[in-house]
Amino acid sequence: MKTSALFAVCMAVATLLSADSFSGVDFLKCRDYNTEWGEGLSKTKMIEQDLIKGRWTAQHLEGERTYFFTDQGQLQIFILDEAGYLGFTTKKWSVTNFSGQPVLILTGQDGLVNTSFINQHCEGITLTDIATDEILSLDYHSFKLTGDSYQVENNLLGQWTNVTALVSENAGKSQKGVFLSYFFSDDGTYSLEYGNSQQNIRESGTWKVSKDSQFLLLEKEGAGCQVVRIGQVDDHGLVLEQVMRSSEINEFFDASNKMFAFIK
Repeated sequence: MKTSALFAVCMAVATLLSADSFSGVDFLKCRDYNTEWGEGLSKTKMIEQDLIKGRWTAQHLEGERTYFFTDQGQLQIFILDEAGYLGFTTKKWSVTNFSGQPVLILTGQDGLVNTSFINQHCEGITLTDIATDEILSLDYHSFKLTGDSYQVENNLLGQWTNVTALVSENAGKSQKGVFLSYFFSDDGTYSLEYGNSQQNIRESGTWKVSKDSQFLLLEKEGAGCQVVRIGQVDDHGLVLEQVMRSSEINEFFDASNKMFAFIK
C-alpha cells in the first residue's frame, strides 16, 4: 500500500511540473568527460551515466559530504566533519521516469526510501524531495581516479604485518609483544588481529576499495562499515590511516598515531 501511494504521489506531482525541468542534453556541454556516449541513450540512462561519471559534493550541518554513484547501484557517502574525521554510509540508488520527469530513488540501509525529482544544470544537479519539497544541491566535480582500482585491490591481497604500531602509555596497556596484522582474501573477506602480550583481539568481515581508490571499506561482522584511508600500497608495502572518529585500533594504540605502515 505504501509503495502504491508513493507512486501515485509521484505521478500527480510530475504532471504539474513543466517538462523544462529536465534539461535534456544541455548539461553535457558543461561536463569535462567524453559526451559521445550520450548519443541514442534515453534521458534516464543519460542521467545515470552523468551520476556515475562525476564526483558530487554538498554542504551539510555536520560537514561536507562527498557522493560517489557506482555502476553497481551503490551510493557511497563520505562525511567530513570540522575536525577532519570521516563518517561513511551507503545507499542503493536508481533513476526512473514519471510522466517525463526523472526521479532519483535512494534506499537506505534501514529500508527507508527517498524519492527526488532531478534537475541537471552546469554546476551539478538539484534534487527536490517529492514528499517534503526539500532541496539538495549536489555540485559536480571531475571524477579522476587516484589509481587503478583493480590494481589497488590486487596489491592489497595477502597478509600484512605492521611495523610501526605503538601503544599509549596513558592507557595502561603493556607495550610488550605489540602486533597488528591484516589478511585480505580474493573472495572479498578480511581478518584483522591486533594486541600485545596480554591481549589478542580478532575481527573479520568483508572488504572492498572505494570508487575513487582512496579508501579501504571494511564491513565488520555485526557492526557498521569502517573507513581507512589508503596512504600507499604496492606489492610489498602498505600505509593505512585511521580517519574515523571512532576507531577501535586508534583506541587501543596511541590515538596520535593514525598512520600505520605494513609489509607483506
